[in-house]
Amino acid sequence: MLRFRYIWFWCFLALPANAQILNMSDTQEYLSVPIDFLQSIHNCSVYEKTVMSAPEGVETKMVYKVNGLKNDKCEVTVDGYTNVNVHIKQSCLFTPEQAAEYASSISRYQSKHYYFHKDIDRILYDEDYLAATKLMTNDDICQFHRDGIDVTSEFRKKLADCIPYTETQKLESVDIKREIKELANGICKIDVTFTQRLPNMELRADKITPRMWKYIDKFKEANYPYACAFNEFKRDEYLRILEALVVPEEDGFDFSAVQRFSQASEMEFIYKNCTYVVK
Repeated sequence: MLRFRYIWFWCFLALPANAQILNMSDTQEYLSVPIDFLQSIHNCSVYEKTVMSAPEGVETKMVYKVNGLKNDKCEVTVDGYTNVNVHIKQSCLFTPEQAAEYASSISRYQSKHYYFHKDIDRILYDEDYLAATKLMTNDDICQFHRDGIDVTSEFRKKLADCIPYTETQKLESVDIKREIKELANGICKIDVTFTQRLPNMELRADKITPRMWKYIDKFKEANYPYACAFNEFKRDEYLRILEALVVPEEDGFDFSAVQRFSQASEMEFIYKNCTYVVK
């Protein structure tokens, strides 16, 4: 298993999924742990703070907690939630020495103002990054739990028998509407519409340049509707693609599993096997 190695989930949150209308990689800092959270870890004082952000268009809620001493160790938890139905929890028990090392390493790391895409080579060899990551990936100190991700389960049940059904799934800056129309002469008719939209810009307004705002003001949304007519073989192929996107619940973190949730394979399948509807 490829263990999770990026501080506070940021590599995971930057899913390489749907093409972003507005690429913020040069203006969005990926790591921004609250300073007062790090100070609370130092002395293990009780603390809780919720931070909303939108790295790469994924609207994210991070809940930072210091729960105080537990068996002479400082209990620290971070819960991460996103608008693409993902929840990950990190829970650590630090000795006083480990807590001080962790908080100091993160604080120094943040002061360097790295940007994820541009500075990735420097990040991976940064001594403060490595020190914090070493603590986080030590199973005797920190534990990770990821909820399972299966957003197409009901659709797949209906698709197996081509029963009329409609659902809309929201992903990053793309919504996917799937509609099973009917089964006629062994052909299952399905409409799939990709609606490309901007993420919540208000959460990242301080990172957007005036030139970007001009583009945003003009953009509303773009719809890409496709009409599909699948025989049994193609319908089974579509089912297998959707099933492969399911990410199981897990203690620990398999990054490759979360990458599958990008939906890129489904989009590619629809583009190749369905007809674009010109309106």
